[in-house]
Amino acid sequence: MIVGFPAKVGSPRDLITIFLFAEIWYNLKMRAKTKKRNFLKILIPVLLLTMALFYFTSLGEITQNFFLKISSPLKSVFWMEGTGVSSLFGCQESIVSLRRENRELQSEISRLENLEKENIFLKEALDLELEEEFDLLFSKVIGRDLDRNFLVLNKGEKDGLEEGMTVITSKNSLVGKIEKVLPNFSYLRLILDRESSFDGHVKGKENSYGVIRGEGDRLILDLIPREAKIEEGDRVVTLPLGGIYPEGILVGVVEEVVREDAEAFLQAFFRPEFNPREMNNLLIITGF
Repeated sequence: MIVGFPAKVGSPRDLITIFLFAEIWYNLKMRAKTKKRNFLKILIPVLLLTMALFYFTSLGEITQNFFLKISSPLKSVFWMEGTGVSSLFGCQESIVSLRRENRELQSEISRLENLEKENIFLKEALDLELEEEFDLLFSKVIGRDLDRNFLVLNKGEKDGLEEGMTVITSKNSLVGKIEKVLPNFSYLRLILDRESSFDGHVKGKENSYGVIRGEGDRLILDLIPREAKIEEGDRVVTLPLGGIYPEGILVGVVEEVVREDAEAFLQAFFRPEFNPREMNNLLIITGF
């Protein structure tokens, strides 16, 4: 007796069927070893043939048993392939759902991070007690035109804004003034702009007043009386002359002092206390 074959065989038709299945099974195994990629091409016709023989012929019990033995591995593979396809669609739906949830979580994280930054910004303003000195309106930067030294803010006429209002940071550093007001937005001209000029002086130094002008990437305190004792590191603040800005707002820290023998005035060069590329939150002085 050969292991795997029945001990008894029924009718001649059963014997022919057994040999037919044996030959198919042998060819299938041989081809599977050499051509695994064509496995499914062989599997489907075999299954269709065996199903037809099983359901549409009256085979003996021995032949049916033999059929079930040799076809069960094929049916298992076929079932696993079908289950895999079903699982694949399920996985795709899960991936789409996870991606959507991931986007929602990232959006929420971004919102919370911005909220934290705003809280830190407002806390800095409260620590300096700016609200006791000025009437302030919180605003966000929503656009930048740094070639022309303009920022776009999310507050406008409906929020009570007017042209000429002063804009500062939470650390009471001067940024610029409102140049144009729309119903819901406004344009802020930075003090770096070459058309920007206003009065200022070096804090704590006598006869250190002059005119502050923007030079695109830095500022200059010009027309300072020659007798002024100005040094690097001195703080430049606003003067209320001309009514452009309130008094005492920090403009910057002196980096260079130019003394020309033939000139009657001094010049002090410095940079503002802000980076226009990094500013996101600002305070608008609506009254003082």
